Formats: sequence, C-alpha cells, structure tokens
Amino acid sequence: METDYEQVLGDAETALDQVDAALGRLADGSYGVCATCGGGIPDERLASAPTTETCGQHTA
Repeated sequence: METDYEQVLGDAETALDQVDAALGRLADGSYGVCATCGGGIPDERLASAPTTETCGQHTA
C-alpha cells in the first residue's frame, strides 16, 4: 500500500509528464490537434485542460 507521500509524488510526476508532452506538441506544431482524429481541439477544452491530447469526443 502506497503512503500518502508516494501517491502525491506519483501524481506530481504524472502531471509533469503531461506538461512535458504538451510542451513537446507545442514545439512540433501539433498542440491543439486531437491525437485520435486529427481534428482541432476546441479552445474552451484547451483552456480548461491545457495538457489534453484529444478533442473531447475521444478520450485517452
């Protein structure tokens, strides 16, 4: 069983990985493009979940 500290650390590492991935998409020009269908991700979705990889119709 994980301690609270281990859970918090794991959650922080996951969040950091998601930010790093979003920054990579920003650098390569694919930020805001759904990884599933290739369509645009609505601005409202990006504003509320800036690390999202999907348009909302598709969930990862």
